[in-house]
Amino acid sequence: MSTPTPRNFSFTSGFSLIEVVLALGVISFSLVAILAVFPAGFSANRSSIDDTRAAQLAQALVATIDAQCANFVAVDCYGTPLNLSTLTADAADTKTLYAAYPSPDQPQITTAPDANSIYTIELRFDNDPPLTGTNPPVQMGLGKLNQIEIRIYGKSRAEGFTEYFYLARNKG
Repeated sequence: MSTPTPRNFSFTSGFSLIEVVLALGVISFSLVAILAVFPAGFSANRSSIDDTRAAQLAQALVATIDAQCANFVAVDCYGTPLNLSTLTADAADTKTLYAAYPSPDQPQITTAPDANSIYTIELRFDNDPPLTGTNPPVQMGLGKLNQIEIRIYGKSRAEGFTEYFYLARNKG
C-alpha cells in the first residue's frame, strides 16, 4: 500500500478577512459622506419652493391690486378692503393676509389664518412716496401713488421673509 501524498492547498483565490473589512470600511465612509449631502439638498429644495411660492403670491397680490387701480379708493384685495389714497406707513395701516396651498400650484389667500395656512403676508403702504432721481425729490400728492411693500413670511417668522415692492398708480 502506498502512502498518500499531502496536497498543497493554494490560497491565492478569494479575499482575506482583512481585505473584506477594509473594503467595507471604505464603502461605509463613502456612504456616510454621500448621505451627509442630502440635508443640504433638501434645505435648498425647500428654500427654492418657498421663494417660488413667495413670488407667485406677490404676483397674485400685485395683479389683484393693479386690476382695480382705476378706483384707488375701493380696492378689494382678497377680502381686505384697501383705500390706497389714505393708507400710510403707520403700523396701524399694515394689512395681514394668509396663504395656503390646497393644490401644489394654486394658492388660496384669505384674511384669517386656518390650519392650512403656510404663509403670512404683510402689506405695508407709503402713500405719496418721494420720486427718486430728482433733486430735490418730488412727490406727486396724496392718492396719486402708493408704494406697497409686500413681506411674505413662512410658517415661522424666525425663518425670515421675502420682500417685494410695488408702486400702485392711481389710474382713475
